[in-house]
Amino acid sequence: GAVPSQPGQPKRGPGSSDYRYAEVKSALHGKGETQYWLFEPASPVPKAAPVVVFLHGWGAGSPDPYLAWIEHIVKRGNIVVYPAYQSEFATPVARVTANAIAAIVNAYARLRSDASATKPDAQRLALVGHSAGGVICANVAALARAGRHQLIVWPEHCLIGGWGHNVHACVKAALDAWARAQRTQVEFVIKGTNPGTEHYSAV
Repeated sequence: GAVPSQPGQPKRGPGSSDYRYAEVKSALHGKGETQYWLFEPASPVPKAAPVVVFLHGWGAGSPDPYLAWIEHIVKRGNIVVYPAYQSEFATPVARVTANAIAAIVNAYARLRSDASATKPDAQRLALVGHSAGGVICANVAALARAGRHQLIVWPEHCLIGGWGHNVHACVKAALDAWARAQRTQVEFVIKGTNPGTEHYSAV
């Protein structure tokens, strides 16, 4: 009898090979538990695209097992962010959601600040999770709903080297006066140095 085989890829529709983009640009960023891969559509390069956050199964820190799936998503016209969220198989479970959130926030910041990158469409974001990644997806959504670790994509602001990165002149004057009166120095904390928070305001 005939040997059963899987159906071929359809020519049209969501799962088809009718791609808008011919190539995928990929790069690894960051270090350790908060590193992430960025996959962007190319040939041609779009100015902006929706973002799909792809959260892998436990231990699959490398995107290699998912590359066919990721490339399909990207060639259809989406940016894929792939957080590692682990540096080793034994990474404590208590850290992985915060690690994933830090990677997502950093990926958005890079996409917005890199002149050569495709800009993220702030109105279109999807979370995709496989196995343990599905749990992390639910965690991220639940934390956002509860107002904790909310992933808000802001317009570009407070850029390093820009006036918005400085302490406001009125606040700076008050700090200087306090430092002179106390004969000490003000300790400044640089935003973004704590991966567990977005640091959009003073803590």
